[in-house]
Amino acid sequence: MGLDYELFQLINNVAGMYPWLDFIFVTVTDFGVPLLAILALSYCKKKNLYKALFAVWLVFVVDFLIKLLFFRPRPFVAHEVNLLVDHLKTASFPSRHTDLAFALAQSIFFTDKRLGVIALVIGALVAFSRIFVGVHYPVDVFVGAILGITGSF
Repeated sequence: MGLDYELFQLINNVAGMYPWLDFIFVTVTDFGVPLLAILALSYCKKKNLYKALFAVWLVFVVDFLIKLLFFRPRPFVAHEVNLLVDHLKTASFPSRHTDLAFALAQSIFFTDKRLGVIALVIGALVAFSRIFVGVHYPVDVFVGAILGITGSF
């Protein structure tokens, strides 16, 4: 966990230094996935919308099973961190916010490439925000992104 924790510290140590930056990443962590869901519902063609909903369901189930098999404590449980949001002490690996965000973003990309790029950027911001606010390690969000993108295919 050495490099993973060092990268986590590098990102999370900035939390609490700039209130405006904290506000941005707390907002992204709270509203990024719902925003992507609204975009998918609004812009995905009917066939792609069904695929997106299936991808979200699939990713959710796989995420749940992984969490049962590989429990990893959250950073705020194992270390002293700058925690910006309240969170249960559930499994950290993989990041459900991230895998759902990328499943939705990739599904949007299949419908509209231009909007899809914006959606993927939002997904990346959600992933980064989860580290910034202190609830996930970088590996959690990396695997979440891979899971979300793979699930959408």
